[in-house]
Amino acid sequence: MRAAVDGVLAKYHETLACILNTKFLYGAAEKKGKVSETISEAVNLVMDAQGAKREVTFLMLPTTYQQLLESMRVPGWVMLCVRLEARLPGAAWQTPLNLTQLGRSVVSLSL
Repeated sequence: MRAAVDGVLAKYHETLACILNTKFLYGAAEKKGKVSETISEAVNLVMDAQGAKREVTFLMLPTTYQQLLESMRVPGWVMLCVRLEARLPGAAWQTPLNLTQLGRSVVSLSL
C-alpha cells in the first residue's frame, strides 16, 4: 500500500502534505472534514504508540513546533488588561501567574 501511494506521489511530483493542504483550503466542507479525520487519526495512532504528551513533538518539525508554541503564547499586554479589569491586588494576581506559568515567555521588541 505504501509503495502504491509513494508511486502516485512520485508520478505527479506531489507530497501528501500538499494534497491534504489543497483539499483542506479549497475543498468543500465534506472534503475538509475528511482531511481533519485523516490527520486526527494519524495523531491518535501516534498518541497510542508514544503517549499523549510526546506526540506533538514527534509529528512536527522543530521549527513548526516552535511556531505553534509562539502562536499560543499570551502577549504581555493581554495579561495587563486582564489584571486591570479584574482589579486584583498584586499578591492575588501573582498566585495564578505562578501556578499557570503565564508570562514566562521571552518577548523581544525591535524597533
